[in-house]
Amino acid sequence: MTADDSAGATRSGAGGNASSLPAACALTALAGWVDALVVLRGSEILPVYMTGNSAKMAESLADGAWMKAWPLAAVILAFLASSTLAARLVRMAGRPAPALLLTGAMLLLGMALGLGTPEGRWPLGLLLAVSAGMGAVNQVLAGDPGVTFITGALVRTARSLAAGEMARAGRDALRWASLVAGAAASALTHGLAGPYSLALPAAATLLAGAVLALRPHPTTKEQPA
Repeated sequence: MTADDSAGATRSGAGGNASSLPAACALTALAGWVDALVVLRGSEILPVYMTGNSAKMAESLADGAWMKAWPLAAVILAFLASSTLAARLVRMAGRPAPALLLTGAMLLLGMALGLGTPEGRWPLGLLLAVSAGMGAVNQVLAGDPGVTFITGALVRTARSLAAGEMARAGRDALRWASLVAGAAASALTHGLAGPYSLALPAAATLLAGAVLALRPHPTTKEQPA
């Protein structure tokens, strides 16, 4: 299987195929886990969702508040750069392992940058690393519009309900439920894990990436001369 074949298969699965649903739900739960940590830390910068950051940056620029605008711009650029790198690596490898490994590495880096800092809002370096991880995770399913963009799942649920397509509506609603479940689990364990709250999602993505990286590509039969 070539890289293009693998990417094509991923695209067809992510476009609504039930076979990609468990992976999509797991990745969305990961985003919910990280998002809940950000909320619990009271950060005004959202390393998971770039729409809010873009609106806040525009508001800050309009007010001439450059000191508020540049950290938001930095987080957006970190997300974009990491997502671009992950997409390129996935295309080269023909499998999503590099995106998972990059996600886990960035979450581990973020956790390391947060160790020893006072309790309270996350420092900018940690937010940049987490944003880079969230940018990378959106490239795991090449054909998915973005596992962290849960608004799209709700819009697709509404369209399916309006069309009477209950099975499809249920699949998209499950994506939303996965985000809620991930956020709830994060909130419940945050008090126990403390500064190591990012360890579990980082370990999970690194393990998944390692398993996929070590899985051999299907061999193609040699054509007779």
